[in-house]
Formats: sequence, C-alpha cells, structure tokens
Amino acid sequence: MASNTPIYSIAKELNIDSNRIILACKSIGINAKGATKRLNEEELEKVKNYFGDDLNGLKFGFWGLAFKPETDDIREAPALYIIDELLSAGASITAYDPEAMNNVKAIVGDKIKYASTSYDALENVDALLIATEWSAFRNPDFHKMKTLMKNPIILDGRNLYELSAMKKRSFYYQSTGRTVSYTHLRAHETRHDLVCRLLLE
Repeated sequence: MASNTPIYSIAKELNIDSNRIILACKSIGINAKGATKRLNEEELEKVKNYFGDDLNGLKFGFWGLAFKPETDDIREAPALYIIDELLSAGASITAYDPEAMNNVKAIVGDKIKYASTSYDALENVDALLIATEWSAFRNPDFHKMKTLMKNPIILDGRNLYELSAMKKRSFYYQSTGRTVSYTHLRAHETRHDLVCRLLLE
C-alpha cells in the first residue's frame, strides 16, 4: 500500500499516532489491514535507511511487543513483523515488554532474547526500536541508556519524545512523520562518525 493511503496520510499530517487511528477504525468495523501493513513496513524502512540493507550481525533492542500499551495482546503487533524481518536479515534482538513477552515467546520462541528490564534490553545494541508506547518508556534515564548502548540511536515508531530534547541529549532519533533529530554533521563527518561522537558527548 502506498504511503498516501488516507489513514497513513492523515496521521502523518496531523502528527497523530497512526496506531490509534487504526484502533478507532477497527472499533467501528472499518478494515484497516492495509494501513497496518504499510506502517509495519515503514518501521523496517527506518532501520534500513540508517544501516542499509545488510543487517547481518547487528544487534537491536526492542521496547514494546504488544499491539498497544496496557495489554498483552500481540495480534497484528508491529513488533512481530519487524522481528521476523530482522531475524531473516541475520540480526539479533533483545526485547522487553511489561506484559506481552510470554505471548511473543509462544510464537517466536528463543529466536530472540527477553530482557528482565527495559535497560537490560539495551546492552551493547546498535540501535533501540520502540514499537509500543508504554508509559514506562516515556521518561527513561537517557544518560544510562547511552552508557549501555553501542550506538545512541533510537528508531521510534510511537513518537514518545520531543525532537528538540533528543537533539540536546545527543541521540540520533528518528520518529514517525517528523524530521530526524540529531546533532548536525561536521565537515567531512559521516553518520557513523557522528554516532561515535555522540557517544562521547
């Protein structure tokens, strides 16, 4: 489905969580399957836009596995699609969700690791992916996150954080329907050089 489908376009234009629009559609009997598929694909595109198509050997942290917060429901959860694609590409994953890990483990098994806390999911990861807007993820210790992560990269499918704040915190932060927030590249500096510099700031 093209990125100009009504649900996708409205959410992007108004900076509304597309997942909420899809849930609203389902509640009144509107089929939003195509929009869900497109949103899942967009989250994977975030990863490939930064790292390229070769993801073999990369390690990703996951915050959120449930379709929505405050539930263990994983039906049509974006995380399942993204996890499957990343594993197929040779990446490894450590995930944390307050409620849904047992349900995911019943489907995915031991193909991924399951963390005891949100911070445990960040140990030496190349990037963090946020797939569910749990309230527990809204005010983390960003300094602690940087000390745990291999790279200070957050790919956020739920727009949890303010762009200006993430720039000041020296993270490479890509959310949905918004500009990428990061410290500007210096002369002759690659994105890899930038991330290495952000680690030291």
